[in-house]
Amino acid sequence: MPALTKIAHGPYGAIVFAVFDSRSGNRRRPYSKLRYQKNMRNIFKNIFRGKTVIVGIGNTMKGDDGLGPELVKRLNDKIKAFCIDAGVTPENHVGKIAAEKPDTVMLIDAAHLNKKPGAYGILDSRDISRSGLTTHDISPSMFIEYLKAQTGAAIFLLGVQPGDISFGARISERVAKAIDKIEKLIMEANNA
Repeated sequence: MPALTKIAHGPYGAIVFAVFDSRSGNRRRPYSKLRYQKNMRNIFKNIFRGKTVIVGIGNTMKGDDGLGPELVKRLNDKIKAFCIDAGVTPENHVGKIAAEKPDTVMLIDAAHLNKKPGAYGILDSRDISRSGLTTHDISPSMFIEYLKAQTGAAIFLLGVQPGDISFGARISERVAKAIDKIEKLIMEANNA
């Protein structure tokens, strides 16, 4: 069975997912069904256990890369979770996240899934830490390990395939629709 083992920082700050066959070590096409993608409604309900912090990551001046901050802005004060707009420096918000003493932390960012814009999927901290995911100023494994050490929380990444991440662009129509859908699913799961 193929295993997700590589996530790398792509151009303009988005995340790139790659899949390798765990038996042969050969690179394979990215998952056609990124973990939990088909059954997002159920997985959000299973993810939001106890106190939850949702962290939006991205650059709002680069179109779809700003989807994380846009989503947390919409969710703030509508759900039981504590929402943080971390912009392009999530590592600067570890203290604020830890102060909430969360059981669950969900990071939301643009991610190259090799899908159509607006497609989304979830990775857990093991997949993120074993990968080459990079944040803007700190290595992914260091960030995730530090965040986990400071909070003891279960950590997840909700990645959304961007369309346009050029400087000065607005969030594309497809990604805006995905944000609407994800917002509703998170509100339903977190307020249940």
